[in-house]
Amino acid sequence: MTTVGLGPTALPLIGRERQVSELVAMAKSAMRSERQTCLITGAAGIGKSRLIEEFLAMARRFGMNVLVGRAMSVDAGIAYASLRAILESAKDNYEPDVDKLGQELLEQIDEAMGSPQAGGMSYFRPPSRELVTYLERLTSDAPTVVALDDAHLADEESIKVLVRLAGRLEDRRIFFVMAARGDGHESVRTRRGIRHFIEAIGGHSVNLEPLDRADIMALITEMVGAHPDEELSDTVFQHSRGVPFFAQEHILALRQRGVLCVIGGRARLASYADGSPSVASNPTMVVLERVAQQPPYAREVAEIISVFQRVVGTQIELVKMLSGLDADQMSVTLEKLVADAILVRTANDGFEFSHPLIGEAVYQSLDDNFRQRVHNAILVQLESSSSVEELSASEISLRAWHTVESAQRGDQVAIRAACRAASAVRFSSPRIAAQWYQRAIDLLPDESDMRAKLLAWQAAAFWRGSLPERAIDVGLDAISTLKPGYLAERTRYAVLNAMYAMGKFEITCDLVDEYAPVSSDAVPMHALKSLAASHLGRVQDARASVEGLLEKVSYSAPTNEVLALTYLGQLENGIGTYRKVASVTNRIADIAGDSRGQYHTNHKATALEAGLYINVAAGNLRQARIFRDQIDDLLDGRESRNLGAQMSYAQALLSYRTGSWYEALRLIRSRLVDVELSGFKVNATLLKLLESRIFLGVGRVAAARQTIGDVLHNAEWSSVVEYADALRTRAQVIDQQVTDGADRLLEIAQRARDAGWNQVEYGALDLCLDGLFDAGDPQSAARPLRDLRSLAQRTGFPRFKAVLNLHEALLNQNVSAAQRTLTYGEAQGDLVLVGQARYALASAGVATRRNLERSLGIFENLGAKPWLDRAEKLGAAVGLERDGRAAGARAICLTESEMRLADLVRHGLTNQEIAAALHYSRKTVETYLTRLYRKTGLRSRVELSLALERGDVQSRLVRN
Repeated sequence: MTTVGLGPTALPLIGRERQVSELVAMAKSAMRSERQTCLITGAAGIGKSRLIEEFLAMARRFGMNVLVGRAMSVDAGIAYASLRAILESAKDNYEPDVDKLGQELLEQIDEAMGSPQAGGMSYFRPPSRELVTYLERLTSDAPTVVALDDAHLADEESIKVLVRLAGRLEDRRIFFVMAARGDGHESVRTRRGIRHFIEAIGGHSVNLEPLDRADIMALITEMVGAHPDEELSDTVFQHSRGVPFFAQEHILALRQRGVLCVIGGRARLASYADGSPSVASNPTMVVLERVAQQPPYAREVAEIISVFQRVVGTQIELVKMLSGLDADQMSVTLEKLVADAILVRTANDGFEFSHPLIGEAVYQSLDDNFRQRVHNAILVQLESSSSVEELSASEISLRAWHTVESAQRGDQVAIRAACRAASAVRFSSPRIAAQWYQRAIDLLPDESDMRAKLLAWQAAAFWRGSLPERAIDVGLDAISTLKPGYLAERTRYAVLNAMYAMGKFEITCDLVDEYAPVSSDAVPMHALKSLAASHLGRVQDARASVEGLLEKVSYSAPTNEVLALTYLGQLENGIGTYRKVASVTNRIADIAGDSRGQYHTNHKATALEAGLYINVAAGNLRQARIFRDQIDDLLDGRESRNLGAQMSYAQALLSYRTGSWYEALRLIRSRLVDVELSGFKVNATLLKLLESRIFLGVGRVAAARQTIGDVLHNAEWSSVVEYADALRTRAQVIDQQVTDGADRLLEIAQRARDAGWNQVEYGALDLCLDGLFDAGDPQSAARPLRDLRSLAQRTGFPRFKAVLNLHEALLNQNVSAAQRTLTYGEAQGDLVLVGQARYALASAGVATRRNLERSLGIFENLGAKPWLDRAEKLGAAVGLERDGRAAGARAICLTESEMRLADLVRHGLTNQEIAAALHYSRKTVETYLTRLYRKTGLRSRVELSLALERGDVQSRLVRN
């Protein structure tokens, strides 16, 4: 009989051949510039980490760049901790310029998450643009894998950044992989968010199931070096329930006891007079039993490290001090724990547990006194390293974690530490702040006076963190016990904002009726109620309630003034006049231009975001771009707060109207999942309606109908239902499913006019006239033209007038009307109207070839297939050929990154300047340009610039 020794072991990868093949197939797709995403799920110990480890080793053999991080429970309270871990893994591994970019990113996060002492109201958002540039640079050299293990433990800010990056890098050679527990772990919302996002962008999910008995037998064979007998196989399989990690732990526990032996080439349990030695059947107890079998000094070191979770070389001295070991003893102990597969070595001369479950089990087994002693010792070490005034937000969070973890209920020091951690990130990372407020709430003694105040702060954090449903629940709880005053007022507004953003209009109106009488300034509340009532069809009530509010706004405090202007601008867009929209716009411009210090940066930024949203919806694109540029200048390239997801919609709509349809679709695709998951139903619905309109514009009618159907299935307010019905009717007409489309659209327009919904009426009439033009039926256009003229005169919206002129030009070949549309479109930068106006002029015989050439170029760049077909038909009729290319020839489609490179060439940048702008090397730029010339058949920068102007090369939207 040979007793099986212990020795170091790594868990063999057994029974996962199919999953490895799936990951390899995804990696190969990523290597072909097809961005891939995958979420690996499964129960604790099922082998997610081992699968990722195996795959990443293969990816490196394929020549792929690998960035990998592993989240730990301490990370959940530290903003961007997991993102930092991923970036840290790439340090000093790549070309000097790439490493420099990565180091600058880490420094930027550190700086932005630095001391909260100065100013307090940090407007930081993650450096998304710089991260995109960094990953584009990496992927230009080689396909890249970005992996995050134990993502269920990650901080939510890191998860948000990663999923947004995946949405923005769809044409890069990149593969995002995350692994998260699929059991009832507390971070279930984070896991669902990852899954929702990955599924929405066509990603993959790999769920790991327990191994069968045959696989467990193979695992035993790999670990022991001999085939197990039936008794050993049954014992390990039953106790592990097919979970590889628990099977390994059971085998290691048997080894450690010295009762696993090999007889006659078969692995078996040693026989004892009183039966086979027992091992705990509970998997967690098996883990603890292995640690418990260590010598006392080694067991204590493992217990101390479980409080750290991971230790780096500089922390070993503290572990040594706490354990009472000298340097030699510590070195021997750590080597023994590694040899016994309890710890593994990490970078920076550090150590961590070989599996997170070992660390979790050990930590949970500690008695309170021991746990508190270690946490306190770590705190002393942290406090000796820097003064309170020098602490970054991350350092404050780390200190708070060690304070709170060792605290008992009622511990005022821990409560203050949690509140300080929340306060440090309440603007930069509001979701993290909300978690810290919850930690403080959990520590409060019964009937504490602080509870209502903490709930109010938490509600505000949930609202800023785009979690409106949580903001409502917590805010209502706080309001029920808060004393009258500023905090109660702000909490009411947080609840009202969240209610409206989620589309709960009826409840919003009811709450305003309850809150307004006790509010010190109810102007924004009345404006919000009017806006909500208008969506519900109570337009007359809305108009009556809002009468005179605009004049009162200037008497409100800055925060309330900005809120009221936001609501009033949206209301006037929907049911009012352009004159009042212009009044709101002028007031916002005054706030943005304030030089007396009356308005904080946050007030200005929020006002500008509202101004952009209001003006792009009103069709005032020139002013919308001014506000957008002012936002960029004010925030110095940082991302906006995007409260209620209004910026997501505004930016997509601006891209659509200025002729960047591919960019608009990209924005919608990359942001819609996050907006929906957050619960912002109003702007999620608007994004879907815009997506449907773009789909109709590019001829993807089936996709449009599917999206419209989803809106109609979930819409709960009548104005949206009417507009979605108008879009559905137009799609049915295009598909020749109905013959009375014009009549149906006129009925929708009439209902909208009766209700007072200006934008809905405009949309229905525009779709009706477009269909009549498509059908070649100008005789039936008299009524919709008359109604649109009346709407334009009644409301004064310039875009209504421009679209009226366009339809008169198209249907009646009215040259002066076409010229007016062209003038408006060029002044506003509305390329859609410019292209349509030039087509109308060409149809009327005005400079036919020149106008048709330009309209063709615009329609090709837009990917507007229906309009492109019309223009090409007209071109064929007049015998138009474009530089030897027949009118029916299709443009060459470029990827987003190729279009970005081509645009820089068109704007006259040298190769060196392009390299600086894109953070590429000059050689990489030259390589990419050579590929671009080869793909397009062009030979010079001049030819490429001219081809872009003509529309001979374009985004790939047409092909999509």
